[in-house]
Amino acid sequence: MLRHVLWGFSATLAEEDAENLNELLAWVTCAQQPLTLRELDSILRLKSPEGEGMIYLEGGLRKQFASFFSVTREDGLTTPELYSINKIMDMDLEFEDAGNSHDRGSFDDTTNAHYLDSDPDTTKVTFCHAYIGDFFRDSKQDKVSAGYGYPTVGVNFDEANFHVTRTCLELVCGRSTQIDRTNDFPILLEYATRNYWYHLQAVTNTRMTSLQKKQIAAFLCNMLTQDTAVITHADCTFLSSDNMRIARNFLGDEEVLNSLSYEGRHLIESTVDSPITLFRPLAVNIGRSISGMKSLSPPKGGLAVRDSIPDILATAEWLGFEKTALWHRNLAATLRDAHCFGAASDHFECALRMDPKMWTAREGMLETAHRWAHYRQSIELDKITTLELEQIMKDEPDHLKISNIHRVQKRIADSYRDLGDEENAFNGYRTCLRINPSCENSTKELIEIMSRGNLHHDIISFLKEMEKREDPSKGFSCLNSYILADDLSRSRFKILRKTAYKTDGLNFIIEAYCDAIRVGKEIFGPTFAAKFHLAELYYTYTKEQDKAIRIWDKLSEASNNGKAKHVACLARERLASYYLHQSILAGPGSSDSYKWAEPLEKLNRTGPVDILKYTPPSLYLGIWYRLNGMQEKANALFKSQVIPIIEEIFYYSYGGSAIRMSYHWEYNTISFIQRRLHPVLIAAGNYESALAVLFAIYNDSPSGELVVGDFLRFNPPKCGGICDKSLNWDSCYSCKYSIILTFCADCRFLLKNGKLPINLCSPSHDWFYISPRPQPLGHHLLVNGDEMHMLVFAITLKQRWDV
Repeated sequence: MLRHVLWGFSATLAEEDAENLNELLAWVTCAQQPLTLRELDSILRLKSPEGEGMIYLEGGLRKQFASFFSVTREDGLTTPELYSINKIMDMDLEFEDAGNSHDRGSFDDTTNAHYLDSDPDTTKVTFCHAYIGDFFRDSKQDKVSAGYGYPTVGVNFDEANFHVTRTCLELVCGRSTQIDRTNDFPILLEYATRNYWYHLQAVTNTRMTSLQKKQIAAFLCNMLTQDTAVITHADCTFLSSDNMRIARNFLGDEEVLNSLSYEGRHLIESTVDSPITLFRPLAVNIGRSISGMKSLSPPKGGLAVRDSIPDILATAEWLGFEKTALWHRNLAATLRDAHCFGAASDHFECALRMDPKMWTAREGMLETAHRWAHYRQSIELDKITTLELEQIMKDEPDHLKISNIHRVQKRIADSYRDLGDEENAFNGYRTCLRINPSCENSTKELIEIMSRGNLHHDIISFLKEMEKREDPSKGFSCLNSYILADDLSRSRFKILRKTAYKTDGLNFIIEAYCDAIRVGKEIFGPTFAAKFHLAELYYTYTKEQDKAIRIWDKLSEASNNGKAKHVACLARERLASYYLHQSILAGPGSSDSYKWAEPLEKLNRTGPVDILKYTPPSLYLGIWYRLNGMQEKANALFKSQVIPIIEEIFYYSYGGSAIRMSYHWEYNTISFIQRRLHPVLIAAGNYESALAVLFAIYNDSPSGELVVGDFLRFNPPKCGGICDKSLNWDSCYSCKYSIILTFCADCRFLLKNGKLPINLCSPSHDWFYISPRPQPLGHHLLVNGDEMHMLVFAITLKQRWDV
């Protein structure tokens, strides 16, 4: 079948198009990981004598060559979805504009070409079926031609392996016939230096001619003895015995040896008795090259150095360079990266004594003080540095960039924030925005400070100011940028949601989300988070449930990869909760209740499993089964969720030589206890155990403050109602049906009496009371008055669920 497809391409493609297809097939077949659009575009441009490559590569891959390739965007949108996404989402969000509509039914409609403009750096290209890759990697297969005068199309695996390996070595060694143009393709050079040893390993298992072996050997010899691109780009984990044997396999052949230069032949012959020393010249060259960088540790994990001070110093001494200011600066940067802050500061100071004008050493010392948590010292040094930089900018405007001052100001603001001085931090971030109005991090910090101070009207004013200010790096407003940058951590959305409610600015916030979605569609950036949050605004605040359900329904069908998968899981959770809520309103056992169970069962059968391997639709369906007297079916669903949790508890407990409660163990424990086990126990109606697990998260802190897990420490649980108060788990309530929805006593009172002004949960739902937290028990749980270790608790779960 595949040969027939290749025959068809041979019969219809022009010579140049056939060559491009062959090049694409060869690289995708031999690549060590999925290639990006940018990498494939660079490959075709490097191959082309004029450097033009293939015009509109993505369109060709999605349409002309769609029988071979799958193009996967970061947001998971497929080709048909890209052609129809504007029409669909306009319908869902009621943004339709008849004057701007297009016919999206035809792939030949050139007006739609821009709908495929995906991010070339994150969009991956693979074969659309594993069978295709297996077919092309079969050395028995060959290229196919439709006959005399027609181009051959396909892959000769041996030829392709050699071609890809040689291209990588040409780029690495700087001996490509297109050497004058290789600097135009940094992304391809990066791929080559990261993967050429893997390709060398692969090509050893293929058939090569004597000439091909000599060519590979020549490149290897050049790489081992000369300054090459690999020195500053490659991951030097290739310095291993296995790779040494591969190199000697190419270089040890007598015929190949005779074809080498005198220098290369001498290197091979002189290292016979100590084979690993074959890599010594390269290691020395790498070390010498690294000495000219900002650090003795090259990027991408090149020459690995131990993180102890003696080993780092020994490595620096081994290079044998004069101890100049540059030497001390680079050594200091390496020590800082290894968290040896005291030693790093000493060497930065040495560099500045030797060269007081070395700005990079001053910058390094300031960054070290901040990382060392010496915030007051960092602030004072940064203030002095700011004055010096401003003077340098006046005297030598070409010597520094405004970004240097911005970086220092940002560090000052961060230091004040970490000291808890929010007033000075606020002023510092304001200064950063005056220097760089599009600084997303400063914007985020400013809004969070205002939110903590309940300055909601100030937030609205600031957002309107952002709406008028354009982000020069993106071409749209800073407000659009702020909303589209939301990574679904929800802290950003919670602030905007709270601000909208407190200021009567709901319409403004909704329009801001709608506008951000419009812009996102125009630039083809990810808008899933914005759509999800817009639906929450519709459901909770404007009570336009139909709009929210339509959006969640579309999002739940998103492709099963990337960020889209995470959003799809969240949307499915919202839908499942809605269906269960409607069935409870209809009354357990009623015909309407069974009607709402149908979409709930469908959700449970389809769709992705989230990153924590737990499926909320299963829990909501289990609750429905339990409420309607189908306990056996409910238990089967709950058991499927409990099993992986129990397995993880035993895995972490017995993963080492003993049960260790290290920081990482605690972090993982929190992850699967709070976000997985806790909701399962609630859904199953085991409320006492759910409370025990909840309290266990706080057991390390007598004061009730979290001391484990940075995320939870800086994002403590808050009331899910309207007040947004922090919860200390004393005298609050948790809903039995809206999983992990917890209210303080005041919000619960408003809900119970039908006075909660937002659409959350229902007065008809049952709640269970969370009593005051017991005294801390270390790493133990208090279940029904009995104290037990987490591992013992897991054993009781095994018995309870018959695992």
